[in-house]
Amino acid sequence: MRSAQGPALGLFQQAIYAIYSNIVYSCNPSCFFGKPRVYSEQMLGDKHTHWNGISSTMRKLTFLLLVVLGWLQYTLWFGKNGIADFNQVSSEIEIQNQVNTNLQTRNNNMFAEIDDLRQGLDAIEERARHELGLVQDGETFYRIIGEENQ
Repeated sequence: MRSAQGPALGLFQQAIYAIYSNIVYSCNPSCFFGKPRVYSEQMLGDKHTHWNGISSTMRKLTFLLLVVLGWLQYTLWFGKNGIADFNQVSSEIEIQNQVNTNLQTRNNNMFAEIDDLRQGLDAIEERARHELGLVQDGETFYRIIGEENQ
């Protein structure tokens, strides 16, 4: 395939023609594209390439589809809630989960310490009442003496 625009445009034309050919030749005759046309170098002449054989409607449709594809790719990668935002939010979630884990461990340690202090004071007070006869202010101590066997 020849190109007056250079090799890059020639590759682009080849890619577009390949896509177009696959669409047209895969359709049945009742397809909206109609009956597929086959262009040869003899029909087009020496100055023309296969790109010139494609109708202007098909060129516009191809250009429109490429623009839509470009817009979708831009939105996917850089738009709101795109991949860039997803990666940023994922890293923020990971950091916040670490912070939450550290705070949860700290809270559990504090609750254990509070329970130890409560039970420790209760245990100390109970032992002092039983063994030393501790009586707090406002309490009256009664000692019931029963039989020695009990």
